[in-house]
Amino acid sequence: MPSRRLHQAYRTMTSVAAEMDLTPRGIPVSEWVSVFLIGWVVPSAIHVFIRPYARPIDLKDSAYTKPLLPDLVPSFPVLIASYAIPLTTVWGVEMFLLHRRSRVQHKPVLPLAELVLALFEANGLTVLITDILKSAAGRPRPHFAAVCGSYLASPPAAAFTCSGVPQAVDEARRSFPSGHSSLSMSAAVFTACYLAVVLRHCSGGGGAGGGRWRVWMGLIVAAPLLLAAAVAVSRTVDYHHHWSDIVAGATLGGGLSMALWAARFTDRTPGREGEAALPRAGGLDSTSDVVNGAEGGAGDIEYTSIAESRV
Repeated sequence: MPSRRLHQAYRTMTSVAAEMDLTPRGIPVSEWVSVFLIGWVVPSAIHVFIRPYARPIDLKDSAYTKPLLPDLVPSFPVLIASYAIPLTTVWGVEMFLLHRRSRVQHKPVLPLAELVLALFEANGLTVLITDILKSAAGRPRPHFAAVCGSYLASPPAAAFTCSGVPQAVDEARRSFPSGHSSLSMSAAVFTACYLAVVLRHCSGGGGAGGGRWRVWMGLIVAAPLLLAAAVAVSRTVDYHHHWSDIVAGATLGGGLSMALWAARFTDRTPGREGEAALPRAGGLDSTSDVVNGAEGGAGDIEYTSIAESRV
């Protein structure tokens, strides 16, 4: 009888914990407005109104005399894909899980609204920081000499003023870090983190956290990272960036996305909600306390205190 009551107590606590940690939270409108301003409005203003630093260089330096080639991967498709691919992945996975389970039993592995907000936050902050660094560094692209043409006489022109089209020259001074690399890696790390959580949770066995990790799961998680790396490498093939630009961009986007994922979802991933929900002080200290509590009163266990201790 005591073991049966203990088992019942454990199942009830797990149920309460799951409800507290995995139900989607209402997200204030101000959060959505903030990510829109951070990721779209402010970077656009920086790009239009702030000119990059005019770093003095020798136009005959071989690092800046590469041919001017068209983009292998244009900017607009990268921008669209950095949002479309993660969102499509989340939607496809949830539809697959919904098909496998009944609508009553299915619950998203992580809150869907917060997943979308996290993606916009990671990509938006990545774009913002990238644009700030581009203007501050003013590093010329490998094809800068072809865009600049030649320096105008100084005076009357300011020092190191190019004879080329001013807008094209300004863009040619925004090499560091690579925006393609930072944004694509931000989206890729987000997608990889989501896939890792889902695969571990749905692999079966091993308790609430899922089963054993398999090699084929690692291949699935690595797929978006490989795609982002291909985009980054293409920027050196078409001479739009130096190698150090793409390394810095990928590190910025991937590191920021991983840090924000950890901040939002580390304590909300399946398999950890039970331990996060258990009171650490001022509550039940051991399973024996649960049994003792079940012995008293009318034989019913009061679980309200567990929910209250989580708040």
